[in-house]
Amino acid sequence: IRKCMKKLLCLMLVAMSSMANATSNDVIGPKLHQLLEADINCLALNIYHEARSERTAGMWAVADVTINRVRSSQFPNTVCEVVKQGPVYESWKTRPFDLPQEERIFYPVKGRCHFSWWCDGIKDEPLELDSWTRAQSVARNVMLHDIGLGLTDGADHYHANSIMPFWAPGMTHITTIGNHIFYKSNR
Repeated sequence: IRKCMKKLLCLMLVAMSSMANATSNDVIGPKLHQLLEADINCLALNIYHEARSERTAGMWAVADVTINRVRSSQFPNTVCEVVKQGPVYESWKTRPFDLPQEERIFYPVKGRCHFSWWCDGIKDEPLELDSWTRAQSVARNVMLHDIGLGLTDGADHYHANSIMPFWAPGMTHITTIGNHIFYKSNR
């Protein structure tokens, strides 16, 4: 039985790997493919910055919360919009000019974003290669194959177990995974 389980696990990993390597460009147009790749990158960055020191289960849980927010009417509609949610201010370089919105430069207000890493003022480039590779793998499997969704039973908030944010008592506690405590909004 043990040999059979190992073989089954190996087959599942090979199948997941080949699915993750298939290009979605074959199924959707180039513009949608570009948007999907941007969302995969935003999700991978969020997973990396929020859970890089966690085991892989903690990374899956962060991804699940991010997708739960995308699917909720209370949050923006794309992964990148959810990850970058929070107040912004316009750069002095574009503010005085009459420019179209897409040419303006905006920066997040430090300390006011939904995901703290996005507006902490520190470079966002991943430096820990192993954690970055795991985060990218989780993001691709979530976005392309819906693998891992439902892990947090609909949670749309979490925080590190070392802090107690003001909003936590007003939420429904769902679970603790790794170093994070997960909640669901009572709306």
